[in-house]
Amino acid sequence: ESSPIEDAAEAVARREEDFIYNGSPSFGVEGLLTARGRNEVTMGDWSKVEQSINDVLKAVETLDKAGFYGPYALALPPRDYNNLFKRYEGTDMLQHDHLRRLCKLGIYKAPIETAVLVDARVGKLVVGQDAMAGYSSNDGIHYHLFISESIVPLLIEHKAICTLSATPAAA
Repeated sequence: ESSPIEDAAEAVARREEDFIYNGSPSFGVEGLLTARGRNEVTMGDWSKVEQSINDVLKAVETLDKAGFYGPYALALPPRDYNNLFKRYEGTDMLQHDHLRRLCKLGIYKAPIETAVLVDARVGKLVVGQDAMAGYSSNDGIHYHLFISESIVPLLIEHKAICTLSATPAAA
């Protein structure tokens, strides 16, 4: 049975993703959504077809003004990502396809509450030890295994990040 192994691997992947977006305040590590000095714009209602492109263009213009001209990647909360699969009225073009021309590094559905657009120069993910599984012990019936990994998001250019929030950020 591989279910416990799959569950453990999925838990590691979820934690890794959370770490990239939210960092770890207790370790003093910032994530894409928590980096001090990042750019922020307010987004409108993405259930309206034209709003997504307008908001992403606003974020692109913000990054342009900060000196980051792309290529870009866009990570979206599930609700906003799913809204991109609507067609523009009177056309066969999906909003997702339109935005993909602007976000050359991809558009991703992520377990986040706030959208984020990043320039390729934002930084990197430093891997100290890639994910590995190991044997810990057994109790005569069960084998106890573990999965470990060491990573840290190294955000070099905080101004290469632009979050798109549904409400204005608190001052």
